[in-house]
Amino acid sequence: MDRISALIGILLLAAAFVFLSWGVQKQKQASPETNFSFEHNSLKGSDGDIAVQQGKKEADPSSFIFTNSPSTIGDAEEVEPVEAPKLVFLANEFIRVGFSLNGGGLQEVELLKYPAIKEGVVPYRFDTTGNAPALALSYSRDGRNLKEFAPRYEVIEKTDSSITLRSEVGSGIELIRRYELSNEAKGASPYTITHSTRFINHSDTNFDIQELYLNVGSAAPTEADPQGWYLNFAHYNGDKARFINLSKFKASNGFLGIGRRSASETIQGSDTLRWASVKNQFFTAVATPSIPAKGYLALPVQLTDNNISQTMEGVSGNLLFGFNQLRAGTERTLDVSYYIGPKEYSRLKELDQRQHLIMQFGFFGLFSRWLLTALNGLEGLIGNYGLAIIAMTVIIRLFLWPLTAQSARASQRMADLQKPLKELRERLKDKPEKLRKETVKLFKEYQVNPASGCIPILIQIPIFIAFFYMLRTASELRFAEFLWIKDLSQPENLFSWGIHIPLIGDSFNLLPLLMGVSMFYLMRKTPSTIDRAQQMMLQYVLPIVFTAICYTFSSGLVLYWTTSNALSILQQILIRRQQQKVALDQSQPPSPANKSQPVQLKGKKRKSRRPALATSN
Repeated sequence: MDRISALIGILLLAAAFVFLSWGVQKQKQASPETNFSFEHNSLKGSDGDIAVQQGKKEADPSSFIFTNSPSTIGDAEEVEPVEAPKLVFLANEFIRVGFSLNGGGLQEVELLKYPAIKEGVVPYRFDTTGNAPALALSYSRDGRNLKEFAPRYEVIEKTDSSITLRSEVGSGIELIRRYELSNEAKGASPYTITHSTRFINHSDTNFDIQELYLNVGSAAPTEADPQGWYLNFAHYNGDKARFINLSKFKASNGFLGIGRRSASETIQGSDTLRWASVKNQFFTAVATPSIPAKGYLALPVQLTDNNISQTMEGVSGNLLFGFNQLRAGTERTLDVSYYIGPKEYSRLKELDQRQHLIMQFGFFGLFSRWLLTALNGLEGLIGNYGLAIIAMTVIIRLFLWPLTAQSARASQRMADLQKPLKELRERLKDKPEKLRKETVKLFKEYQVNPASGCIPILIQIPIFIAFFYMLRTASELRFAEFLWIKDLSQPENLFSWGIHIPLIGDSFNLLPLLMGVSMFYLMRKTPSTIDRAQQMMLQYVLPIVFTAICYTFSSGLVLYWTTSNALSILQQILIRRQQQKVALDQSQPPSPANKSQPVQLKGKKRKSRRPALATSN
């Protein structure tokens, strides 16, 4: 039973490593060619561009509000080129926002507290160059391809913290878009933009707006995540948050044909949505409207990322609203709270619609939140995230010390029990029922629990997974240094091989090798009851496999696991010394003062002590 329990524990740990590795190291599939694009239709407001038919009570928005041209995506006729957008800027201490007068949305946002590159002076920037600006309005004729509703705007009011834009869309239809930045420095406030769009119908005609798309923004992969493993569009319906990764747009053969899908230019759905977001590994943009949306549309986009001066594939998304009819002489308002900034749990948890789910802490999210809070607290005291990870590992191991110590002692007793157990099996090999009873009796006599060996492993699995999800997504670890490690959020990348090696990548990482060595030493010194062949596999094969799996993990996670292995080795040394001391004390002859035996009571039988277990050196 000890053999089975040990193997179960190790297999569960291996399954956790494989699961995490599969989640972040699946190969990026070839991107399908797509002709999806946003069509910019600038409304001039002249009689020649917009025709209002007098006497009718309703007008078709596709011929009045949204566009002045019947062209669709892929049409042969030329579309009038759109001039480069003019930007008007607002800023506080944390962000600088450029508003486009073509579409009235956010064309770029600079995060002033976060450099684009390590030790750089240029701030990180959300940039939607070549695509619709964030919070731009669009519509769709076919429910799939979007046409940007991009009239020309003018600034009618501007202060240090707010800007109001105005546009006349045809005769009698007015759009007023207002944005305001907060000057508060705590929580989510400095990264939150308060926005409202007013649709005002000054005419005597009813207009059917029907469906309106609000662009949530676009996000590009970070330098630490060039393949975009952490890049996605998310939406929340009040119950669950769902995430659409870039891989969802790619063709896939699935698993043994199950889940096979073809490439898709867009992914859309209908649901009552409270918020939607786009995010990469460290930053996010979240649009939370005052009225729930009725659906979403997500798509991959080509972005010109000025942070690293190259074009790459990003992700964008839209919320769909049903505005129905805008009656003559009435107006309608859409209010949106727009957070655009770092993925910091302490900030996102202050938003009122569970926007902290953007962190994607996984099944053990509660542990991840505790660990992140503790890690930030320790970093505040120590001043370094690498030392904070080591300190947290020590605290966790101290908390688990009684359980792991008991398990280690039980494993040692189980190893020492193998000789009498083997003799018992040989003596009663033809009497299976009696062998079972005598085996259970022997376990009770020596106080051995066969399942105790895998309990510490089972407990460490959720902690390891929680650490993994916490460290991979927390923006606090971006550019955090420790010893030779320049960035704890990604592998060390000490130097490049010059070629790409499967699983290993194209650079040398030292810390995973130290983790593998510590794991090999730990397994070699751990008492085992399995046969020689299985023991060789565990001691040699598993450390190599785990080293390969963890080779491209973030160095912060590998630092945690290496420190945990080192503490386990120290614990084994201390327990072995304690057992050797106990065995030495038991082997010494009694002193003269203790030679006299206690007088036994008449009719009483002195309770026999169980035989002392031998201890291995």
